[in-house]
Amino acid sequence: MDIDRKATDIAHENVKINHVENQVEIINGDVRTIRKPFDLIIRNGSVMHLADGVNEH
Repeated sequence: MDIDRKATDIAHENVKINHVENQVEIINGDVRTIRKPFDLIIRNGSVMHLADGVNEH
C-alpha cells in the first residue's frame, strides 16, 4: 500500500515481472484506511523521517 500512485504502478509492474500476481496485492491508498486483515506490511522508514521534516543530507 502506498499513497503515491507512481509507486504503486511500479510495484504492479514488478509483481508481473516476478510472476507473483497470486501472492501479492498492491493497493494505492492510506494505510490508516485498511479495514481488512493482512499478513504483512513493510514500511520504508526513511520516508517517514523525511515526511517529519528531518533533513538527512
